[in-house]
Amino acid sequence: MFIIHDLPYLTRQGVGEKPGDPVFSQKEHVDMPSIKPLSYCVAMAVAAIAYPQLGLANTSDQIWDCSANKSSNWDCANKPAPELRPTGSIKAPLAANAKSLPNYKSLDWVQVRQRDMVCSGRYVEPEFKVHGDEDETDPPVYLDAGKSQAELGGLTKLREGVNLRQGARRLSAESANVDQSRSEAHFTDDVVFREPGVLMIASDATINMETNQGNFRNAQFVFHESHLRGSAEEIQRNSNTHVTLAEGNYTFCPPGNEDWKLSASNIELDRESGFGTAKHATLKVGPVPIFYSPILTFPIDDQRKSGFLYPSIGYTQSDGLDLTAPYYFNLAPNYDDTLTPRWISNRGVMLENEFRYLNHQNKSELGVAYLPDDELANDDRWLLSVHHQGQPAQGWSAYVDYTAVSDDNYFDDLTTDLDVQRESNLDRRGELAYHAQNWNALARLHSYQTLVDGTAPYRRLPQFQLQGNYEWDRTQLTYLSEYVYFDRDITNLTGNDRITGSRIHLAPAISQRFGRSYGYVTPSLRLWNTQYELKDQVSGADNSPTYSVPIASLDSSLIFERNLPTGGIQTLEPRFFGLYVPDKDQSEAPDFDTSLLDFDYQSLFRYNRFSGRDRIGDAQQVSLGLTTRFLQEDGYESFNFSIGQAFYFDDRDVILNGGTVETSNQSDFATQAVWNYNSRLRITLDNVLAYSDFEAKETNVRLAYKASNDQRFNFSYRFEENVRDQTDLQFIWPLTERVTALGRWQRDLEAEQDLETVLGVEYESCCWKLQFYGRRWLTTTNDEFDDGVYLRFILKGLGSVNSGSVGFLEDITGFEERDEQDDF
Repeated sequence: MFIIHDLPYLTRQGVGEKPGDPVFSQKEHVDMPSIKPLSYCVAMAVAAIAYPQLGLANTSDQIWDCSANKSSNWDCANKPAPELRPTGSIKAPLAANAKSLPNYKSLDWVQVRQRDMVCSGRYVEPEFKVHGDEDETDPPVYLDAGKSQAELGGLTKLREGVNLRQGARRLSAESANVDQSRSEAHFTDDVVFREPGVLMIASDATINMETNQGNFRNAQFVFHESHLRGSAEEIQRNSNTHVTLAEGNYTFCPPGNEDWKLSASNIELDRESGFGTAKHATLKVGPVPIFYSPILTFPIDDQRKSGFLYPSIGYTQSDGLDLTAPYYFNLAPNYDDTLTPRWISNRGVMLENEFRYLNHQNKSELGVAYLPDDELANDDRWLLSVHHQGQPAQGWSAYVDYTAVSDDNYFDDLTTDLDVQRESNLDRRGELAYHAQNWNALARLHSYQTLVDGTAPYRRLPQFQLQGNYEWDRTQLTYLSEYVYFDRDITNLTGNDRITGSRIHLAPAISQRFGRSYGYVTPSLRLWNTQYELKDQVSGADNSPTYSVPIASLDSSLIFERNLPTGGIQTLEPRFFGLYVPDKDQSEAPDFDTSLLDFDYQSLFRYNRFSGRDRIGDAQQVSLGLTTRFLQEDGYESFNFSIGQAFYFDDRDVILNGGTVETSNQSDFATQAVWNYNSRLRITLDNVLAYSDFEAKETNVRLAYKASNDQRFNFSYRFEENVRDQTDLQFIWPLTERVTALGRWQRDLEAEQDLETVLGVEYESCCWKLQFYGRRWLTTTNDEFDDGVYLRFILKGLGSVNSGSVGFLEDITGFEERDEQDDF
């Protein structure tokens, strides 16, 4: 049994007749013993094709389920016919002013004008009605046509519009011939083939009904998701994912644009692997051939494959010409390797290698670099980097971060594209932690390589930590216990800098919060207990000092509200914080990891003015703060401002080595403000004002404007009396629809010199991007300036040619976010 659809417009003289009606016009070459309606003849012709079901759709929504009876006549029953033709709706929502480009509608190119879109359009697949058989392995075939002629066991001719559907695949043409003996159908005139993500248009096509393979001649194709299109003298569709182009080309550029095109005698596109292979390939930028290869492999999506990556070409004043040619090894789905040979004209030949590994529990990266006999440094230069994150068991986590370089000037001289930190103190850290519901434990080894002159931080070899948090109703109990052994190289060090040894720290705390919608009160009690076993202690000091200090605090706030005439509310939130910490002489304690915290509004409500655990600051103080907020009707906070001051009832005698006792009876004024002018513009201000004359002692201002990823401006100003006076300006700003400027300018106002200046310009079209940057920066090697120029040429859908390391661009706020956005 098979399914056929009645064809009301074949050779019937009337419309609406049922099978068996006598009025038909017979074709001369049809010579059958018993003339039946031609729809029956079509059914007999295509039934010989090797499909369990074959359907022919009509426009009268009639379907006939037919089988032969003993008299060789047809027994048919009427059933509803599945709809075949597209609904015409579009999957993606378009802008209000969107319209189809008349010349390219046949390629599914739809004009769209939306913010952050470089292209004026995109490929959008029409939406077809779901029939339920799209995911079947061997779905039935449905076929309709305007007219049909058939010979039993021979050739079936379909004319005046042919439409075929099998599952999610559709094919339409003006006419078709179905060869029953060869199970082939030949379609001619305006052939359009579709399957999810693929469109093919050809002058004629041959489809094998058994294998689903097809040949399309004088053809064009579109891969919607990859944003690729192309053409060929012949396209062979070998499977659902494999396409071969003879004398073909492909491009990422939109219809009507061929700024770049890859042409080849043979191109194989494998959508399953995500790569294409071209033989005798020529890359053209405009009409100019710029590259030839007898065989070329290139990506058509985000999947990975071994092969050369695009090279880098750069030039700096210190290094001269800098060339790299990385090769990528796709070793397995969960690990890979990138080997990068690099030639620096003024230094020599260098190798960099990065190995990456990933599974469900672990993520690891190993990076190495080696430059033998650097001609400028007259020494070997190298780098080693290990990063690891893992979960060895339920509740456990492991972390390794190890970086080492051959010398202090490595990053200034050579830079790197490896994923490593570029700090003054390179981490060498390993951790193992366990996390439970109310507590966690940590074991750590932590060392450094210091790249700047001065005293290196202490190594923690080892560190053990246990902490927990428990709550009952409004009562909260927390505790922290820690053991650390601090060590360092004490060569050429004197005094307190030579002290090493162990520290045990215990800090239990209990608090209870009484709160309502209009405010809260939270009293707290803590205990600060620290004990040491020290080596190389200064003369006359205790080698085992111990300190136990109680801490009492009371934090409270009220919230007052009033309705604003313009809508929304304004709050007024006074805050009171009382703190008592008795004075305990801690002069014999070392300074392993402690520093005096910066004074700001938040510090008014801390229980310790020091970071780390070597000091607990004595305090008999009251801090007063006042905050006001402006909230819109939807809850959006448009503005807030806070001001506060602390009042002291005793001197602050606990100091760090080299510090001075604080004797004032009140602090400076600390203020902070945030103004969200609108969704685009945000201004923040942190100020410290002298209580005597309100003169600014510290100022931090930041202005951030973001209209889109391509339109943003950031400015910050940092001032601290006798410490710094610097500005930092960053911007990404469109000059035209295609041209964007970006840059960064850091300046030291006190020294009256620029620290770094970056200025770049980009031109971007729908299918390529050109970026040119100039950079001048102050090196940390010898406080001299260096200059560099950088070029990036990106062929979208094919790759990019980069010039040198451009990691400095990532310091421009929004650059990475913008670089990762959708290209179209």
